[in-house]
Amino acid sequence: YSDAVSLLEDLRKSSLSDFEKATVEQYLGFLAAQREQYPDAIRHFSEAVRINQLPNQTHFEMILQIAQLYNALERYDEALEQLEFWFCVSTEEAKKVAEVWVLKASLHLQQDDYREALASMNQAISIAENVPESWYRTKLGILLELEEYRLAVDVAKTLIEVNPDRKEYWSQLSG
Repeated sequence: YSDAVSLLEDLRKSSLSDFEKATVEQYLGFLAAQREQYPDAIRHFSEAVRINQLPNQTHFEMILQIAQLYNALERYDEALEQLEFWFCVSTEEAKKVAEVWVLKASLHLQQDDYREALASMNQAISIAENVPESWYRTKLGILLELEEYRLAVDVAKTLIEVNPDRKEYWSQLSG
């Protein structure tokens, strides 16, 4: 990795087109992320996004990666800001990725914004082909926080259908 970074840093100092500069920044971001140097990865990806010369799909993916890196650093406000930006610029097709909505729900949960978390989790569940049990558990927790007990009953019933042997779900339903 260090040899690759050195080569890219040298290349960065040469006379490059904006597309080439953005590509170098993108690769430097990938290398930094691989080495778990997340602040450096964010800096490089952000520079590539700022240059705005890469294909749209690549550009949008980097914005999402920046959000995920901020989340990994527990910088939730910045993660949510980047994710909101991603939602503004992404295609409708890209917005059909359920895991992105789960990320959004998780970020709202970090801010104790349960209404927005619920809306995002509902969106994730509605577009996912196979909904993991953990998503329903998250939704149930959100509904209990919001004291939306009638809605929580339906989610608890779903969880029992998914995993009838889990006593916790029966206890939550009876509660």
